[in-house]
Amino acid sequence: MLGKLFKPRWQHRDAEVRAQAVANLNPRQDQETLSKLARDDGSARVRAAAVSALLDLHLLDRLIEADGDAGVRDAASERFVALLAGTVDGAPAVDTRLRLIQHTGNARVLLHVARHSPDRDCREAALAAIKEPESLYRLALEGADAALDTLRSLYRDLSAETWDQQLGELRSAVATQERRWQAAGELLEADDESDLMFHSRLSEWRRLIALAEAALDAEDDEQRRELAEQWPAEVAAPSALAAARPPEPPQQQEEPKQQQKPRQAPARTGADSEH
Repeated sequence: MLGKLFKPRWQHRDAEVRAQAVANLNPRQDQETLSKLARDDGSARVRAAAVSALLDLHLLDRLIEADGDAGVRDAASERFVALLAGTVDGAPAVDTRLRLIQHTGNARVLLHVARHSPDRDCREAALAAIKEPESLYRLALEGADAALDTLRSLYRDLSAETWDQQLGELRSAVATQERRWQAAGELLEADDESDLMFHSRLSEWRRLIALAEAALDAEDDEQRRELAEQWPAEVAAPSALAAARPPEPPQQQEEPKQQQKPRQAPARTGADSEH
């Protein structure tokens, strides 16, 4: 009797209340309820909310094809590619995703996985499955541009604390951008100017990382001073090298120039006045 009086909020007659109730459902524990709402609810808003929490790839695939509302189809598509890429909680195991990636021909899905999946095997499988030249071209351009932009932004944000506390992360980030550039180069040959810019920035990064690593291994002040002399002045240095830099000489203030007195005209002589 009480069960009939107090229905769960996702069964409320008001679609607004049902949609709010969906947000409070647990994607792992309430999949049966979410699936029912995604399939059968009369409100497109409620169906879209339920779809955004589904873990069932097969149901999502059916809804992408069959739901009568474009918003629900879009929500199902976004959820599908996020699960396939492994970027949301509850995504299938890597082996399952790899098998699905290898059997899909959807270029948009493959591009999303290649760009965003945290799993290298999934990214490589998606890349290998992409056949459309336009998609490969776009992916190559994005990868190359992102690699160069990341090296630039890392350079701008450098500080002594970054070198002292995150040297390993910096080394890994630079290596990742090099791999991204190489992967892009396999799809699209970079123009000479871009290639020169990237490798110039990469060489500078390698030099700085080598100097920072050498500073950690330096055994005395003399070695640190030698390394500090090689460090570019415009770049924030590790604290060990910053302390080893010789103090800059004080700037000499220019002495104020003596004001010249105006020249007085020579006194007129009597001879001059006669003329």
